[in-house]
Amino acid sequence: MRYAKLYPRQYLTLLISSLLLLSLILYRCRPKEEIFTDSPIELRFSDDTVLFDTVFSGSPTVVRNVTKRLYIYNTSVNALRLAMVRLGGGTGSAYKITVDGINGAAVSDLEILGKDSLLVLITVFILPANQNLPFIVTDSLIVEHLGRSQQVQLVSWGQDALFLNGEVIGCDTTWAPNRPVVIYNSALVDSACSLTILPGTQVYMHNGSNLFVAGTLLVQGEAENKVHFRGTRLEQRFINVPGQWGGIIFLEMATSNSVVDHAIIRNATNGIRFGKPDDGNDDPDLLISNTLIRNCTGSGLLFISTDVDLINTVVGNCQISTISVLAGGAVRLFHCSLADFASLFQREDPSLVLSNNLVLADNSVLRAGLNLTAINSILYGSEEEELLLSNDPGAAFVLDIRASILRTQLNTLNINGNKINQNPKFKNQAEVDYQLDTLSPARNAGIPILGLPAVLIDFKGISRPQADTVDIGAFERVE
Repeated sequence: MRYAKLYPRQYLTLLISSLLLLSLILYRCRPKEEIFTDSPIELRFSDDTVLFDTVFSGSPTVVRNVTKRLYIYNTSVNALRLAMVRLGGGTGSAYKITVDGINGAAVSDLEILGKDSLLVLITVFILPANQNLPFIVTDSLIVEHLGRSQQVQLVSWGQDALFLNGEVIGCDTTWAPNRPVVIYNSALVDSACSLTILPGTQVYMHNGSNLFVAGTLLVQGEAENKVHFRGTRLEQRFINVPGQWGGIIFLEMATSNSVVDHAIIRNATNGIRFGKPDDGNDDPDLLISNTLIRNCTGSGLLFISTDVDLINTVVGNCQISTISVLAGGAVRLFHCSLADFASLFQREDPSLVLSNNLVLADNSVLRAGLNLTAINSILYGSEEEELLLSNDPGAAFVLDIRASILRTQLNTLNINGNKINQNPKFKNQAEVDYQLDTLSPARNAGIPILGLPAVLIDFKGISRPQADTVDIGAFERVE
């Protein structure tokens, strides 16, 4: 058999032809989403405006950045190359971006496969503006592709704040509503010092932070202008997340004239904790009135050997209990609504825990007389038994409960006008809105409380009738 003879030039021509044919075959076999388009297309974005909730302006000691996500969608079946993704304000912008893992005010030469997306992380850090009112900070994200530009607006509300970072608060300090207070790494009201918080003040607590009180705390809210305590995560999805910060903790040396009036305390571990050795009298160490405490991973109220008065106080959605009274103390409840329906987590413990003893870490037992008075109050919840009583015979244990609604299997409490296991029919128990429904058994079921002017108005500032037609609980229903 004879073979045709090929010369070197013919070998080269054949090789080039074969490579071109192979390239054409491979190109035609490539998925469309990997073939780059040479025509500009209309990009789509996950949002046309990236809106940040209120962002606290920075301080020399605390930097808090807020980050949002934006997706750039390639609507074409083919791949595309973005010339640049950049901030309109350049390097001087309050915003920073991270695109495809690259940080900077501008990122160039980016690829998106067909029908795929590109993630942009947008971070904002706002410098103080030295003003009390919120202010707006804007910029734009510009995406350039084949000579065409598209924009997404960036909008933030900035708010100058008073920042405290692990600090001891000066004596006779007053916090006013003109600027929010942001606490990192806790803060302390020192002994022999007082902190006054005026109506409308917003106090934001960073993760794990506490407000410790070794002196005097005077929270002076108003019915329509309450003092707020909450975590620093302001996004909507965090509004009801429990356990974002520690709580308001009164230390053993705290003075006996603190007041928390017209406050809202939410999303803490323990809303208010007060532990103080028994001083031998029943004069209140603390007065809490017209205050809402909700969404705690521990107890809404935790008292250890504490004498405390509660008036028009509402507590709900707490994992351990609405109120725990341990190692005795004199606790008086007037027109309170303490109820737990565990809408945020599984709950095992009763809503109300009363004990005249406490086992300490060294297994010793702290005992002190317990005296609980509850008048015109609701002590309720979703469990069949919402009262846990621990009575050590080594100390007194006295209960005086009258004209109240209780969830309990203790028939001995079915006296003094109490209503046992009757659903109080709250307006919206999941949202801790414990206003009374029209058919609530708490309506007109209370008794007059003489000599205590604070009960003449309810949680919302509504006057109560001075007769046997007063409602049980923190809210007086008005038709």
